[in-house]
Amino acid sequence: MRRWLAVGVVLAAVGCNYRPPSPARPESSWPEPGPEDIHVDFGADGEFTARLDLETAWAMRTQSRGRYYRWMNGIEADLVLELPEPRDVRLFIRASPLWSDWRQQTLAVYVNNRHVADWVMADHADPMVYEARLPARRLVEGDNRFTLRAGYVAPAPGPDPRHLSVCMFDLLLRPEDGP
Repeated sequence: MRRWLAVGVVLAAVGCNYRPPSPARPESSWPEPGPEDIHVDFGADGEFTARLDLETAWAMRTQSRGRYYRWMNGIEADLVLELPEPRDVRLFIRASPLWSDWRQQTLAVYVNNRHVADWVMADHADPMVYEARLPARRLVEGDNRFTLRAGYVAPAPGPDPRHLSVCMFDLLLRPEDGP
């Protein structure tokens, strides 16, 4: 009994400092949008290819180091994409967490209220690329609600009064039979 208790204490101590590897790829691996792709540029000014709830879930367009993006204002943010037909697609997200040296951010994706992917985000604030397969059976013709759910929200650095979670640069849907 004592031996198992000691093993449990050691595992707990090791687990406190363990950070799982992130499935993220470097930003340089971002695929260039093609003609059949659906691309959401979260830093775009004006027309969107998606409907965003800009009143609550998404922060206003922000610029830093010459790049534009939007923060998720809370744990969860939705966007609605209109698809001409359900088909197997690859989902690519270019994002970075509100980085904390004491907690690693997670990001989950739900499509039409069904879980489709989740990731442990990179343990730094640089943008990274996350990828998942979305089977056609999760999609519908017409409006599809994509819900992005973060693991935690934290106060923004400095005098900024907001509470943020994930910084979103792009989302891309690419047909599986595409390039």
